[in-house]
Amino acid sequence: MGDRSYMNLWIYEIPEGRDEEVYKILGDYGVLWEGPGSIAGMKHNIETRGDFFNEECSLGTAEEIHDELVKLGVTHQAHQDPKYEWDGVLVRYHPQLGKHYTNANAEALATLTDVDYRRLEVEAREVEARIGEPFEIVLLSMIGEHLGIAYEDDFRQLTGQPDLNAIFAKQHKMLSEAGQG
Repeated sequence: MGDRSYMNLWIYEIPEGRDEEVYKILGDYGVLWEGPGSIAGMKHNIETRGDFFNEECSLGTAEEIHDELVKLGVTHQAHQDPKYEWDGVLVRYHPQLGKHYTNANAEALATLTDVDYRRLEVEAREVEARIGEPFEIVLLSMIGEHLGIAYEDDFRQLTGQPDLNAIFAKQHKMLSEAGQG
């Protein structure tokens, strides 16, 4: 049967005329949502920003669903929890941005392992030698790209989600004013 873990899926937009195909994909993978199990229920869940989920699916399911939805041009993101020695995964797609894939923890936050860092460090040294850009700037840029920082900012803006930088700035200000920052 293989290892299994929890998977979440958020759909932001389905191209016109693709509802039935998306509904079939969700059904084929046992994806559920709160509310009626119909195309109308699926569309309502998308409109109200509800999540879709499968409480116990084979590892790799998020990526398989992602690949199917990309073929249809569906704007979405999917996250599958890590399990044992397997990393979790976060995959996103927006027609204007393309695809983004990263390993993730159980909270759907992108991860950077020591192995990832060492690989990026070597690549950054090569770029520094080739184009003369300072190592630290190259490395920080590569880490940001690995984690998908710019992609996430653009994705959140295009899908109407709150700006994380504004949220963090507000939290920092509140903590500073309370003497905790």
